[in-house]
Amino acid sequence: MNAATEVAVATGFRSWFGIGPAPARLLFKLYSEAGNFVAVEELCAAAGIARVALTWHVCQLRQILIDEAIDTGPGSAYRLNEEGARECRAVLRQLGEEMLAAA
Repeated sequence: MNAATEVAVATGFRSWFGIGPAPARLLFKLYSEAGNFVAVEELCAAAGIARVALTWHVCQLRQILIDEAIDTGPGSAYRLNEEGARECRAVLRQLGEEMLAAA
C-alpha cells in the first residue's frame, strides 16, 4: 500500500476504534502483513514507539478487537490472525460505505 492509503486506513482505525495514532499505526502494520508474524522491532518502527511501550499498545488493541485477534509468536513477534483481519476489513468496508453515502 502507498503512503496515502496507509494514512487513510490508520485514520479510519483511529476513528472507528477510538485509539491514538501509535496504536492505529500498529494495527495498520499488523493488518497490512496479512497474517504473518511481525518482529517487535519492525512493529515499534512502524508505530513510532519504544519497545517498552509495545506491550501496552498490544494490550490496548486486544481490548478493542474481537477476542484473540492478535497472536503472539516465537521470537517476540505478533500477528493479526484471520478473525482480526476480518474485523478490520469489515470496519474499512463500513467506513467506505459511509463515505460513499456522504458524497
